[in-house]
Amino acid sequence: MEPRGDETRTIGSIQVLIVPAMACDGSMVRLGRGGGFYDRALQDLAAESAVVAVVGDDALLPAGRIPREAHDIQVHAIATATRVIPASAG
Repeated sequence: MEPRGDETRTIGSIQVLIVPAMACDGSMVRLGRGGGFYDRALQDLAAESAVVAVVGDDALLPAGRIPREAHDIQVHAIATATRVIPASAG
Protein backbone atom coordinates (compact mmCIF):
# COMPACT_ATOMS: atom_id res chain seq x y z
CA MET A 1 0.00 0.00 0.00
CA GLU A 2 1.38 3.38 -0.97
CA PRO A 3 0.80 6.54 1.08
CA ARG A 4 -1.67 9.07 -0.26
CA GLY A 5 -0.84 12.71 -0.87
CA ASP A 6 2.38 14.57 -0.18
CA GLU A 7 2.18 14.58 3.60
CA THR A 8 5.11 12.96 5.38
CA ARG A 9 5.31 12.27 9.08
CA THR A 10 8.37 11.86 11.23
CA ILE A 11 8.87 8.20 12.00
CA GLY A 12 11.49 8.84 14.66
CA SER A 13 13.47 6.12 16.35
CA ILE A 14 12.40 2.56 15.63
CA GLN A 15 14.47 -0.62 15.52
CA VAL A 16 13.44 -2.10 12.16
CA LEU A 17 11.44 -0.65 9.29
CA ILE A 18 10.22 -2.96 6.52
CA VAL A 19 9.69 -1.23 3.18
CA PRO A 20 8.31 -2.50 -0.13
CA ALA A 21 10.37 -2.43 -3.31
CA MET A 22 9.86 -3.12 -6.99
CA ALA A 23 13.44 -4.45 -7.10
CA CYS A 24 16.74 -4.33 -5.19
CA ASP A 25 20.30 -4.99 -6.17
CA GLY A 26 23.32 -6.43 -4.39
CA SER A 27 24.60 -2.95 -3.52
CA MET A 28 21.49 -2.51 -1.33
CA VAL A 29 19.84 -0.02 -3.68
CA ARG A 30 16.04 -0.14 -3.57
CA LEU A 31 13.85 0.66 -6.55
CA GLY A 32 10.50 2.04 -5.51
CA ARG A 33 7.70 3.49 -7.58
CA GLY A 34 9.50 6.76 -8.27
CA GLY A 35 7.62 9.04 -5.89
CA GLY A 36 10.43 9.33 -3.34
CA PHE A 37 8.08 8.91 -0.36
CA TYR A 38 10.14 6.27 1.42
CA ASP A 39 13.43 8.06 0.72
CA ARG A 40 12.04 11.24 2.31
CA ALA A 41 10.63 9.36 5.29
CA LEU A 42 13.85 7.39 5.84
CA GLN A 43 15.87 10.60 6.19
CA ASP A 44 14.21 11.08 9.60
CA LEU A 45 15.04 7.57 10.78
CA ALA A 46 17.58 7.22 13.57
CA ALA A 47 21.04 6.06 12.48
CA GLU A 48 20.79 2.86 14.54
CA SER A 49 17.53 1.78 12.85
CA ALA A 50 17.61 -0.99 10.25
CA VAL A 51 15.74 -0.72 6.95
CA VAL A 52 14.75 -4.02 5.30
CA ALA A 53 13.39 -4.06 1.75
CA VAL A 54 11.04 -6.87 0.74
CA VAL A 55 11.12 -8.12 -2.87
CA GLY A 56 10.38 -11.24 -4.84
CA ASP A 57 13.33 -13.54 -5.58
CA ASP A 58 13.14 -12.58 -9.25
CA ALA A 59 13.42 -8.87 -8.35
CA LEU A 60 16.82 -9.29 -6.70
CA LEU A 61 19.43 -8.04 -9.17
CA PRO A 62 23.25 -8.09 -9.22
CA ALA A 63 25.06 -5.14 -7.58
CA GLY A 64 25.10 -1.97 -9.64
CA ARG A 65 22.07 -2.82 -11.80
CA ILE A 66 19.81 -0.15 -10.26
CA PRO A 67 21.04 3.43 -10.69
CA ARG A 68 21.37 5.22 -7.36
CA GLU A 69 20.49 8.90 -7.20
CA ALA A 70 21.67 11.32 -4.51
CA HIS A 71 18.38 11.14 -2.57
CA ASP A 72 18.13 7.32 -2.63
CA ILE A 73 18.55 5.63 0.74
CA GLN A 74 20.35 2.28 0.74
CA VAL A 75 18.76 -0.49 2.79
CA HIS A 76 20.46 -2.57 5.49
CA ALA A 77 19.03 -5.88 4.29
CA ILE A 78 16.90 -7.39 1.55
CA ALA A 79 14.30 -10.05 2.33
CA THR A 80 12.81 -12.39 -0.27
CA ALA A 81 10.56 -15.42 0.13
CA THR A 82 13.62 -17.68 0.36
CA ARG A 83 16.38 -15.67 2.03
CA VAL A 84 17.57 -12.56 3.83
CA ILE A 85 20.64 -10.77 2.50
CA PRO A 86 22.37 -8.42 4.96
CA ALA A 87 24.26 -5.40 3.60
CA SER A 88 27.59 -7.00 4.51
CA ALA A 89 26.82 -9.80 2.03
CA GLY A 90 25.78 -7.44 -0.79
